[in-house]
Amino acid sequence: MIQPKFEIQPKFEKNGKKYRAIFYIADFEVEYINGEIIVVDTKGMPTPEFKIKEKMFNYIFPDKVLSVLNYSKIDGGWCELDIIDKGRKARKKAKFNNT
Repeated sequence: MIQPKFEIQPKFEKNGKKYRAIFYIADFEVEYINGEIIVVDTKGMPTPEFKIKEKMFNYIFPDKVLSVLNYSKIDGGWCELDIIDKGRKARKKAKFNNT
């Protein structure tokens, strides 16, 4: 499915003021033959808003796997964001130690 929409906070009303629901919209939802479902999102650079929504998504949907991908030529193309982050930290540390 393309651009699946997940409600991560329902709408509510407080003191007469109405608040809209908050949604997380991923790029893809992939269902494999064995029934496993993976939610895929691609990010150039994760924003603070994304990080909050990712945390809320993982809390509300603990049974769903969220795979955040990023493209890094140095790290081998499309990779999980945490793999790219680890590679960047290692390169930064190596650069710092060499100076």
